[in-house]
Amino acid sequence: RAVEGSLTRAVAGETLTYVRVHRRRSGKTRDVEVSLVPHRDADGRVLGIYILALDVTQRRRQERALRLRNRALDSSVNSVMIIELSDAGNRIVYVNPSFERITGYAAAEVLGKSPSFMHGDDIDQPGLENLRAALRDRSETTARLRNYRRDGSMFWVELRVAPVLDEQGRATH
Repeated sequence: RAVEGSLTRAVAGETLTYVRVHRRRSGKTRDVEVSLVPHRDADGRVLGIYILALDVTQRRRQERALRLRNRALDSSVNSVMIIELSDAGNRIVYVNPSFERITGYAAAEVLGKSPSFMHGDDIDQPGLENLRAALRDRSETTARLRNYRRDGSMFWVELRVAPVLDEQGRATH
């Protein structure tokens, strides 16, 4: 019935797109995005309907996996920060709610900033050189540092830095 209603609306001139589950003869199911596109003459009358079907199973699986990972990051009790690496300077592109709770900084206050602001003027720390070397070399490391909350109070942090590689193997984040 849903398909009949969609065809009726397409005949009336609407372009419609929806996703449905298609069951193959083998019993396997696939997510299929179906688009019904009216074909019109020069006067705008509908002559027919193009029906386009696209297998979106893999894309939907990836979207579900991404939602799951995002939820895991957002619900972690550990502070998570993602920085974009560039020659112009590293900048924060994501912090989770635990970062906000632990540091007192709202995400909007830190996005786009260099993460080094967390050290304040306390730049003579042994862990910082280790951290700088790992960022420069795009390698993994662990560093123990003194950082400073929004209210100025000091807290210890153990950082775990791991590069995120693109398709060519270059560290981007």
